[in-house]
Amino acid sequence: MPTAAQMKKGWHKETHWWTRAPEAKGQRGKGVIHDVTVAQYPDPFPYAHGRNTGFMQPQQKPSKRAQVVIDRVVQKLGQKNLDAFKQGNVRRYMAAQKNKTVRKSLSL
Repeated sequence: MPTAAQMKKGWHKETHWWTRAPEAKGQRGKGVIHDVTVAQYPDPFPYAHGRNTGFMQPQQKPSKRAQVVIDRVVQKLGQKNLDAFKQGNVRRYMAAQKNKTVRKSLSL
């Protein structure tokens, strides 16, 4: 629950988007928070009270508002860094899938 001070400031009524990186073991959404809009707020956002949601248009291109956030992330982190992060995630996923196949065949 938000604190009384956060309620007074209206945080419980806010829609706020941020991303959360995987933690060291690769668990999605458990790592460092990336919030490219943090500078526009006078007080820290109560991330602990947030909830996970996806984009509103998963089968289409992102909304205009979501694209603004995506563009800010690219500007802040750089496309090259994001591409390297994505490729690292793909490699870890593929390795995990390979390990599952090996473990499954060993248990037969």
